[in-house]
Amino acid sequence: MDLAKDKEESDWDLTLHVLTINYAAIHTSSITLTHTFFYLAAYPEHLKALREEVEDVVRKYDFIKESQRLDSLPIDHVFSDGTMVPKDTTIGVATPRAHLNGDRYEDPLQFDGFCYVTLKEYVRARKAHLPRTVLL
Repeated sequence: MDLAKDKEESDWDLTLHVLTINYAAIHTSSITLTHTFFYLAAYPEHLKALREEVEDVVRKYDFIKESQRLDSLPIDHVFSDGTMVPKDTTIGVATPRAHLNGDRYEDPLQFDGFCYVTLKEYVRARKAHLPRTVLL
C-alpha cells in the first residue's frame, strides 16, 4: 500500500490488480490446453503424430521440468543496441504480431498442426513463435 501511486492506492484498485495477475497466471495453462483440445477435436488426423510427440516429450520430461525451475534470466542481458534487461526481469510481448505474420507463415490464419515439422518451416517460424496468453 505504501508504494501505490495516487489512484492505485485504494483497496479496490489493488484488489483488481491482484485479480488480473492471478487470472493471467492461472488461466494461461487452461486456455492453452483448451485451445489444443479444440483443435485436436477439429483435426483428428493429427492424433497419431501428437500421441508420438507426447510420448517423446514424456521421456524427456526431467529436462523440461528442470528448465522451468530456472525460468528467469540468471544474469543481466545487454542487447546489441545497448538495451539492458536486468536479472530476474519478466517481459511481456504482443505475440499476435508474430503469430499472424504472413512473412513468417504461409497462411497465418489457417491452422496447420504440422507447420513446424519440416526443417525449412522450423527455421523460418522458430524466430516468430512466442508463447501466448489470452486475457479476457
